[in-house]
Amino acid sequence: MAWKYQHRLSLITIFLLWFRAVSFSEGLRCYWCVSYISWEHCDQKISIKVCPDDGQTYVCTKDHEKANGRNKNRTAFLKYCGPTEGCTNKHCLIEGFECDRHCCHNDLCNAATTTKEALVCESIAMFLLTWTIVNIANTFYG
Repeated sequence: MAWKYQHRLSLITIFLLWFRAVSFSEGLRCYWCVSYISWEHCDQKISIKVCPDDGQTYVCTKDHEKANGRNKNRTAFLKYCGPTEGCTNKHCLIEGFECDRHCCHNDLCNAATTTKEALVCESIAMFLLTWTIVNIANTFYG
């Protein structure tokens, strides 16, 4: 009896590890949007992009830029995948922008207000997936 239970748990563990490996094997995924109005407007047009696989190191970025000055009165709300070197505010200082830039290294880490909701959804999905696998294993090894 104990062997069946351990065997069942081993199969579940292997499947979950495989599932996580497959879901993260394509490269860093970042939210992607641009708005010159607000973060809410940006989030309405949001999509998910996979960072390029060209040898550079990429990060997910959430960037709020304000350009003030001669012929430059605009505010930008940006979420994108960019090279790690871009995580400084150097270009802002050179071009006269005000920047509030945040870079992160995990999938979809440049969310805004949706981080908690996304974690809850992923937790529920993982629970349901585990529950389904256990029931299938019970059917076969029962």
